[in-house]
Amino acid sequence: MQSTNPRWQPSDDLLYKLQLGETRSMIYRAYAQKRWNAVISVAQSYPPILVCTDMQVLWNVGESFAQIKDYAQSFDLYKYILTNCDDPAQRMATVQKASLLLPAKGTTSLIALGKVMPDGSQEFENIGFDGVRRQIGEYIKEGDMAAAPTDEDLKRFVDFIQRTSSVNDAEMMGWFFYTQQDWQLANSWFIQAAQYQRTPKNIEGVILTLRNMEKGDDALKVARRYLKVSPEVAEQYIEIISESLTSKTPTVTLKDREVGDFEKIITVNKSPLGAQALGWKYLNGGDKDKAKEWFTQSVDWKPTEGGVVGLAVLASRDKDYKVLTALKSEYGKEYASLDDFKIYTAKKIYKVKKFKRSAYRDADNLAPRKKHGWQFQAPG
Repeated sequence: MQSTNPRWQPSDDLLYKLQLGETRSMIYRAYAQKRWNAVISVAQSYPPILVCTDMQVLWNVGESFAQIKDYAQSFDLYKYILTNCDDPAQRMATVQKASLLLPAKGTTSLIALGKVMPDGSQEFENIGFDGVRRQIGEYIKEGDMAAAPTDEDLKRFVDFIQRTSSVNDAEMMGWFFYTQQDWQLANSWFIQAAQYQRTPKNIEGVILTLRNMEKGDDALKVARRYLKVSPEVAEQYIEIISESLTSKTPTVTLKDREVGDFEKIITVNKSPLGAQALGWKYLNGGDKDKAKEWFTQSVDWKPTEGGVVGLAVLASRDKDYKVLTALKSEYGKEYASLDDFKIYTAKKIYKVKKFKRSAYRDADNLAPRKKHGWQFQAPG
């Protein structure tokens, strides 16, 4: 502007905005490069940028203090946001970010700065249980009770779940007790979660706990009802029926129509487990053709020991050693059970012509003949 109009002067407002923009860019650049001290230095050199309207700058500076272990300054900056800024989403994000960077006491103090909501709940009550959630998650992963929350924390968490109808937290409690193999309590929590909102995970949890409680028919009913909810639920359905088809003491009873439905579902889901279960069912029922069809399909979808061994059993019974040899050659190293199948080969039997004793009247007939005038005489 001045190059075309030497008398033109920028306004104070324009100079202010230019300074803000340049400072903001310098902070973003230093933050992206993880130059924490530079972020802090630039921000402190121009305090007007530390305001609610530049929330990203405030967050970057707060994290930079935490990264250099100056937790007091970091806490003060986050406290400034909660004390002066009103945007609900930004306030919630501030506490969430702080909870990942500050010591637990600092996070607790920030949570206490939350407002009382119209329904009487605390603004940051949900975030206050993030520590409990992390402990439960760690326990589910490792199975170490030392990582589990205290009974008091669990009690407060349960009260929060029931007040807020938090489906994700109810599911988490279900898996918490599932890890402890407390099937009854886990089942109760999965059902509670499903009452809040049906999700594939809590339906799967209900089915799994019913199976472990040896309530196979109930588990099958739930799995059949929610079959199309997710691949995991379909897998549970297939496992339940496959187990029943191959077990000496089946836990569920299947009608012919249900077996037919099962075959269709197996085909749609391309389940090797279901296909080999059908193979064993038909083999035990004496229908070798259908058994071969399903074992072959199982191996085509994905080679498994059950499918391969099923084909080996059929080949062995039919004395089809060519097929058996091929199976042992391709899968023998992977499935040791194929060693139990023996391959027999036909052996040629040579008949030896017996000499008739009548042809040799006496020992003279066995003596060497005279040749070239020599005569051999037996010793003595």
